[in-house]
Amino acid sequence: MTIDYKKLLRNNIKKYREQKGLSREVLGGFSGIRGDYVYQIERGRTVPSVKTMLAIANALGIEPYLLFKE
Repeated sequence: MTIDYKKLLRNNIKKYREQKGLSREVLGGFSGIRGDYVYQIERGRTVPSVKTMLAIANALGIEPYLLFKE
């Protein structure tokens, strides 16, 4: 079975963002990126850099590995 890490990433970012009650714009602000870029990540239109993934995980208050956990 092949794991779709891109799908896991986008789904987990959205899941944790919604659990924290954050809008895309607020998460983007906390991460140092634009809210519309968060939208593009969650829609699977782009894959963030490792630096951006770490910033998002930090803004969400989670360990980075959780972004890829099934």
